[in-house]
Amino acid sequence: RNVTFKTKLISVVPEDINKSPIEILKSRKAEIFVKVSNKDRGDVYLWEMEKFMDRLYVIRELVNNYFDTNQIPEMEGENDPFWDPPQPQMIGFGYYKLEPLAYLIDNPHTVSLIGSDQKGLVGKLEVNILPTDASGWDEPPEDIIPNQPEDLIGKRIDFVVIIEKAIDLPENF
Repeated sequence: RNVTFKTKLISVVPEDINKSPIEILKSRKAEIFVKVSNKDRGDVYLWEMEKFMDRLYVIRELVNNYFDTNQIPEMEGENDPFWDPPQPQMIGFGYYKLEPLAYLIDNPHTVSLIGSDQKGLVGKLEVNILPTDASGWDEPPEDIIPNQPEDLIGKRIDFVVIIEKAIDLPENF
């Protein structure tokens, strides 16, 4: 198999939404992952060390089985230790200014994504957040449009997040 393994030190950020962006960045910690590149299939995975050790055990069993039987075992889907079902992967962080939303104004913006593994800019997203009615299909009712952001206190506000385009993302993500 044309599979390579490479260790990666990745900055992991806790998913605590009650912290400020500065507090979140300060609470990052580095963890070791194994980047698995399956060149035959074009897949790339990031495995935590525990998962890597589990898979290594399975791979060793398959190699021993091959030497005992002189036959390559069938490995498809779940039985293939080099395959994982597609899963979301964190490639970076982006920040979107929410201030215009306090006036129920849409705010199209290109968000730069900063790599979670300390590699700088890893891509961009063209994003817009639109105020809507409760159905998510129409504009918000006129009686909710505020003169001041404080006018929205205690009122339900609905938004739709639109990602128009992803630009310059890393391959295999």
